[in-house]
Amino acid sequence: MTPTKPCSASRRGSAYVLVLGVVAIATAAGVLGVQLRGMQIDAATTMEQQARTASLARSALEIAIARIAADDDWRETYDGVSVLPATTIGDATVLANVAPVSGNLKDGPATLTARARAAGSIQEASVVLDSYRPVMNSLSASLVAGDDLTVNFATMEAPQPIRANQTWASAANIKADSEVTVSNFGLLYTGSRSTGIEPELPDPAIVDRVGMTAVDVFKNRAGTSDGFLLAPTANTLGSKHQIGEIYFVDCDDQELTFSNFRVLGTLIFINNSKGVTISGGVRMDPMSPNVPVLLSDGDLTIDVDAHLVESVAGQNMNPPDVPWDGNTDNDSTDIYTSGIGGLIYAMGDITIKGGITLGGPAIATDDLLINQGTMFVADNPDLRADPPAEFRLPAVTTIDPFSFRN
Repeated sequence: MTPTKPCSASRRGSAYVLVLGVVAIATAAGVLGVQLRGMQIDAATTMEQQARTASLARSALEIAIARIAADDDWRETYDGVSVLPATTIGDATVLANVAPVSGNLKDGPATLTARARAAGSIQEASVVLDSYRPVMNSLSASLVAGDDLTVNFATMEAPQPIRANQTWASAANIKADSEVTVSNFGLLYTGSRSTGIEPELPDPAIVDRVGMTAVDVFKNRAGTSDGFLLAPTANTLGSKHQIGEIYFVDCDDQELTFSNFRVLGTLIFINNSKGVTISGGVRMDPMSPNVPVLLSDGDLTIDVDAHLVESVAGQNMNPPDVPWDGNTDNDSTDIYTSGIGGLIYAMGDITIKGGITLGGPAIATDDLLINQGTMFVADNPDLRADPPAEFRLPAVTTIDPFSFRN
């Protein structure tokens, strides 16, 4: 029998080392697996936290959008003030602010940004928004009446429509589109006729607001005031002779008549419960096309002649510093075409007699009557481009649908 050859110690040692190596590899693999599993859990937790925080940011943005949409004056309300102050929700905090894209917050696009913070995760959501206040349809009209607009034995022509609750044409020719709430009566309408369109009237506060910077002309003076000039550098009406661009007359609940005059600026009648009549030769023009030329808190009657004649008025209407068509002089022999070159607004009725040219819409909160003669009302795009604040509707806020970021 062949004797068995004994194993060497070195071979046994090698096997032991191999076994240890395998065990070590297995152990390392197990540890790595545990670590990877932990990392996966951490990653999943982080992603879940980020998703939750992002959702909170979007919710905060929706709340902020709702607050802005409910506030016509959000540009003033949230200028330097958080739309959504820092608010704690569980372990999270959310807030929202609005800031101009450029310039200031008074106008132009603005970015509304909501931020959420939770467990070390910070997420933001934002949109770009803007707002504007539409211009009332009364400024895209020639004549406006809150109640009835009547044209009797007259011709009325304008590139812009007339607007009223309803219109009446009696032996008249209306050369303009008619857009009313209820109905158009009569046959002589050259333009189109539409119903279901309600005239938009301004806040009566415009009389007080514009009058806040006015110069007081006089009070307690019943009867007729004839032959005067009101301009930024001239005031020949009454005894005070203060000058300015806006003048007001306190009618003191008396019936007044103003004849043969020129106004370069704005004339306002207050406490006008008995009615004011404007007659004779008249020339009225605002200092700026977007400023009313004639305002009244009561009824107005406009019954003017074709021309303003200085010799009849007994007043030089274009002295130095008050040019007419670029010319000035020191005599009283000139003749001017009568006209009212801007926006007329009366809290009550307006009656217009005879032929006249208007340079802007005439707006009556009640009735408007055109009686005899020929009237032309010119378009005034400058007035619509930059109207008095009272002639704007509530703000409309828009969101750029492509601006959302999260």
